Amino acid sequence: MRVFTPLVLIAMLTSISTALYAEDNGGQLKRARDEVRPKPSTPPPGPSQPPVDNRNHDHSYPHQHYQDTGAGWTLFGWFGLDSSTSSTPGDSGPQGLLAYPYADDQRGWLISGLDAPADPLAPASVTVRGFGGAVRGEYTDGGDGLQRYAAAGQLSFTFLRVETEWHRYIEHLPGDTTDTLTIGTVGIALALPLENSFTLLIGGGVSTYHDTIGNESGWYLKAGAEMFPIRPLILNAEVWGGYIREDSYDLETFMGGGRATAGVIWNRFEVFGGWQALWIESVTLDGPTVGMRVWF
Repeated sequence: MRVFTPLVLIAMLTSISTALYAEDNGGQLKRARDEVRPKPSTPPPGPSQPPVDNRNHDHSYPHQHYQDTGAGWTLFGWFGLDSSTSSTPGDSGPQGLLAYPYADDQRGWLISGLDAPADPLAPASVTVRGFGGAVRGEYTDGGDGLQRYAAAGQLSFTFLRVETEWHRYIEHLPGDTTDTLTIGTVGIALALPLENSFTLLIGGGVSTYHDTIGNESGWYLKAGAEMFPIRPLILNAEVWGGYIREDSYDLETFMGGGRATAGVIWNRFEVFGGWQALWIESVTLDGPTVGMRVWF
């Protein structure tokens, strides 16, 4: 765990430091769109015309009410059904997932061995399963009229995790107009329990970008960690990054993000808070975030 603690600290500091140097949030969704797409008046390149990248220039879009017509909300929730075994605390026991973090007086969720219970009245056996899941919803205040709503879900196995996230950004502009942006990811990650209280996540997948003009897709890689230092505390940190492709102009744009949260859990329900950031080239959309997660 000591070896990978710097990774977690770097993820937390990276997410928080972006807030200290971020641009003013007014019109940030337009600036993000400018990074992904060249000036609308520039025609797509023909067979003999090379791609034109105008995203370093000042673009002005007609003043209008931005209305998003696609990319609805998707929420994946998976339930860990009873495929369980029981072991006596103090034995090595099988590796697997608890019903929820800190269940049966164990420290962690994905465990590689059983801890002896600190409470002599704890259950005589510990139930571990081959798979489980969690769903979460959260809200981020980006300031200056920018808001983020997100939903995420995961299906976890002993060493593998399938996960998806959907982020909906809404920016309220002067004149009672709004701008919108939807970001989605679907991917897999290796879950490596270095200790019962520390799980390292390494993976990647596909990403999607949807704004008022259209849809783009790409890929990403991620690294993260989950820590369960002491009941009822849960710490999470992750960073991810990759590229989305604008096919009409044959352009690739960097898109990534990071988050660091601390939560408390009661039974299967966790309430958390922290910091979240999305980076699209030089544009940063970030702010404090709060939410709830339910473990299954």
